Amino acid sequence: MDGGQIDRGRRQHTQTFRLPKDTVNEKMSESREKEYNFAELLPLLRFTMRNKISISLFIFLAIGLYLLLFPPRWMLNRIKQVDASPATGAMLVEKYGCRKCHVLHGEGALKAPNLDEAVKQETEETLYRWLANPRAMRPNTAMPNLHLSDSEIRAIIAYLKASSSP
Repeated sequence: MDGGQIDRGRRQHTQTFRLPKDTVNEKMSESREKEYNFAELLPLLRFTMRNKISISLFIFLAIGLYLLLFPPRWMLNRIKQVDASPATGAMLVEKYGCRKCHVLHGEGALKAPNLDEAVKQETEETLYRWLANPRAMRPNTAMPNLHLSDSEIRAIIAYLKASSSP
């Protein structure tokens, strides 16, 4: 066997590759590249069962946290189903604190558009899109995404329409 050669007759099943000189390994005084056998590096890549469980748990928790913070529409529709009635809409307007920013029936803050006027001027589809994803309607809006389900949005719109009609 030559200095950098591998006996291919005995080790046909192994692969080799070259790594550049490692500055951390000060014992290596040669300036040329050293040949490593893949089989020698394989134990460094093995994970213990404890490591596998820890990594799996971390991935599971990361996905769970993502779904909790940014739930997709299909998930919202499954876990937040309500009756799309004006009474439910009134309860949701109070629950989500819409009057903290909007004026509704002459009550509330003046930080955002008057909802009595918005219901008269906008179509139901526009109101739906505002409630579903405010930043898609206006990227710099101060209105937060409340992660409402479709039925919650329909209930709030039903309440706004019923309460604003003469």
